[in-house]
Amino acid sequence: MPDVSESTGMPNIKPETLDLILNHIKDGPESQCRDAGTLDLKQTLIFIAASLVMGFMGMGEMSRETGPDVIGMVAGFAYLVTTLATVIGLWTTKFRVSYHSGDLWSTHWQEDPSEVKLALVKDISESYSFNDRQLQRKGLTVNVALTAVGLEALMLGVLAGQGQWT
Repeated sequence: MPDVSESTGMPNIKPETLDLILNHIKDGPESQCRDAGTLDLKQTLIFIAASLVMGFMGMGEMSRETGPDVIGMVAGFAYLVTTLATVIGLWTTKFRVSYHSGDLWSTHWQEDPSEVKLALVKDISESYSFNDRQLQRKGLTVNVALTAVGLEALMLGVLAGQGQWT
């Protein structure tokens, strides 16, 4: 952390440095919101793929041996995992964005421009950290769903490879 000025209570940051930091990070939280939308789309497409694989399994005929029953149960479990991961991943998540015009005016209209910039940098940094945790959670659910649909498709392939599903 930078030294704090005793007279103003503000960190001793060169104005050029503050401008550079603000310009560099100002669009970060909004970019993260777009990333969340992309993850939501991927999650939806993975669920569609899982549903298609499950539909293909239902269309084929399986012999009544123990092996195909176990494989079908594993595939069904994988579909259930995909479904749960999709619901959790698509559940409404709140993301933080930086101060909006109305908030900025009502909270900082009397302050020095450097204080306003510093407040923006702090708020944007906090928003970015908060949003990053949300994106990591969403990314985890996408990875879980993708792994589960891969397992589900593998089970279909095993059945087809063994000649147990036609």
